[in-house]
Amino acid sequence: MAATDSLPMRVLIARPVVLRRPWLFVGAVFVLSRLFYLLVGQYLSEALPPPTSRFLPPAHLSRHLALGIWAHWDGAWYIAIATRGYANHGFPTDPLAATAFFPLYPVLIRLGWLLTDEPAVVGVAISLACLLAALVFVYRVAEAGWGSRVAEAAVLCLALFPTSFYFNAVYTESLFLALSAGAVWAVRCHKRLLLGCALAGLASATRNVGVLLLVPLGYTWLSERRRYRWQGLALALVPAGLACYMAYLALQFGDPLIFQQQQAQHWERQLTSPDRVVVAALKQARAGLPEFLAPGRMLTAHNLSSSFEAGNLANLGAFVFAVVLLGLGLRRLPADLLAYTFALTIPPALFATPDQALMSLPRLVLAAFPLFIVLGTLLQRRWVLGLWLAGNVVLSVYLCALFVSWRWVA
Repeated sequence: MAATDSLPMRVLIARPVVLRRPWLFVGAVFVLSRLFYLLVGQYLSEALPPPTSRFLPPAHLSRHLALGIWAHWDGAWYIAIATRGYANHGFPTDPLAATAFFPLYPVLIRLGWLLTDEPAVVGVAISLACLLAALVFVYRVAEAGWGSRVAEAAVLCLALFPTSFYFNAVYTESLFLALSAGAVWAVRCHKRLLLGCALAGLASATRNVGVLLLVPLGYTWLSERRRYRWQGLALALVPAGLACYMAYLALQFGDPLIFQQQQAQHWERQLTSPDRVVVAALKQARAGLPEFLAPGRMLTAHNLSSSFEAGNLANLGAFVFAVVLLGLGLRRLPADLLAYTFALTIPPALFATPDQALMSLPRLVLAAFPLFIVLGTLLQRRWVLGLWLAGNVVLSVYLCALFVSWRWVA
């Protein structure tokens, strides 16, 4: 059977009459893709044994993770912060490491925790709701600048990207994407600079790179000063989320930049020259290739070393993906979105760790939604789009299996 002959592909690509309205199309992509990952993730988590590792969360967090196969790795940190706070976050061996995680997402989980005693479920619900909003914003931005066919392809490519299962997880991927894409949507589609800056301010309380939204928002104000005039003052809202968090850290721990120090101390991230990053990434990817090509061994191993090594191949793949699409975006993206996307993907890749030069990049590229708009302009033929999505889904199931079984992905 051809890749485009399966029922889900026909539903999403053929564009029957019922899906011609944009919100119905986006809704169908959201429902089908999330059900796919939820069901596949549940099956894989039951079929695969977890490894034995010191990285697994303390026993007292297991109650929160019982219904949350999507609360692994960073998810355990966010739940601990939401339920215990930064000072008593539940990881006693790392008393300050929790400050590396920004506050908006755990605050939202905390609010939901008031209604239910399962914060992992709250986190998943927040992520899913934010993803739906994010897909709508990405669609509208792409439609306004490139047309409906590009918008549809972009949304499909984003929702079925190999690491898009993180949109289900207790991670900030969905929240940050919703806020950042929403900020761009507000100014590009509705000319509402105040709304865009407010959303960007929330984004900078979700991740420090939210301040990079000053690039597209500031460009909009500079290019349309007669329209916005004094509203340019609203640009001060963009770094407000980061500023508030730094003020809290200064009061609580005596150091407003402690989150950056913890990245260096706990995760060993250090600013590294581009040539050294590329050389290290190539060597690490080559070393991880045999592990990546042996899924049976890696998915049943009792240690994490093989998944960490294999992850370097995915890291390099994400880097090549971003660099190639940035190059193609030179003629396809406006200058402000191109600059924003470059700043969001390339400089963070220069903060290498000893064992993973491009650590977490397969997940971080999800936030760089203009890359998927560029991809949408390239995949106009339905059979090409179908083949791309089929390959993405196969790789995504593999990576999802690693994640839900407590093995390393990104």
